[in-house]
Amino acid sequence: MSEVEWTPIDGFSKIFDGNRDAGHKIIGLNAPLFGTTTATIKNLDLNVNIATSSSAYYNATTKVMALGGLACYSGGPISDSTVSGSVYWSHKTSTYTYIFVGGFVGQALDGTSFSNVDNKANISAEKHNNTTFLGGIAAMAGVSSGADVSFYDCTNSGTIKVNEKTVTGETNRNSYVAGILGASNVNVSFEDCSNSGAITHEKAYTKNAYVAGIYGRNFSSVNVQFKNLTNTGAITSNTTCREGMGIGGILGEHTSKEGNNIASDLTNTGAITVGGTPASTVYIGGIAGRYDGVSGKNNTVTTWTNSGAVVIDLSAP
Repeated sequence: MSEVEWTPIDGFSKIFDGNRDAGHKIIGLNAPLFGTTTATIKNLDLNVNIATSSSAYYNATTKVMALGGLACYSGGPISDSTVSGSVYWSHKTSTYTYIFVGGFVGQALDGTSFSNVDNKANISAEKHNNTTFLGGIAAMAGVSSGADVSFYDCTNSGTIKVNEKTVTGETNRNSYVAGILGASNVNVSFEDCSNSGAITHEKAYTKNAYVAGIYGRNFSSVNVQFKNLTNTGAITSNTTCREGMGIGGILGEHTSKEGNNIASDLTNTGAITVGGTPASTVYIGGIAGRYDGVSGKNNTVTTWTNSGAVVIDLSAP
């Protein structure tokens, strides 16, 4: 398939069964299998080699350019599936405000669920004056105050790397990079998920950077539930941040004014290395860069274990 330019299937909303149990595979796609889909997707073994931004889908209303190995935008349940190969983004202008690049999907729309999915694809992006989101399963979850997005028994073993290019006059561009999910606009839950892939945020100039093994950061006052999560992958961030950074083995930063947040049985053994020019606000931890729930509102924090080295040198150029 890699010798033929693949055109993503758009608007599919039924059931797509990849029948991988019978040995069926889709190999060598040079574009996402789907563009925008609300289908039920299951039992899929997908291999991709996406090396061009022309495969991405742009939403002019939200100013989002999304790219994923399986789909650019997905709004249905995805289960019992694997993506392997590589997904690469590069666009040397600041035409697009937001860039979403994920192993499975660029943006998981409201109500999407992932169950027993495994990303083995290497994900990389060159950032040019864009706010950039990368995730092994999804780059962004939800649109705004919609239905919850869930991740159950999800794994990432692919490498994830952002290489930011300095752009003259850049002032307001952020990075959200994580093994499972880059960031969320809606309530999200993670259970029995793990990352073993190396995650790297290269030296450059940015406003804020959130880098973690599982989850980068939330937006607004969303609730997040973390249960039985593990990171063994090395996390490296070497950057000049103008304002803040949140870097952790499991999550970069989570703040919520609401209750019912759960963070239990979180384990990190991956080494965390942070260098670069100091930001005005710095949160770095073996499990969480920052975790700020509201006490007295059914928030639960139990059994956090870190044995990974945390090395910080914020004087490095």
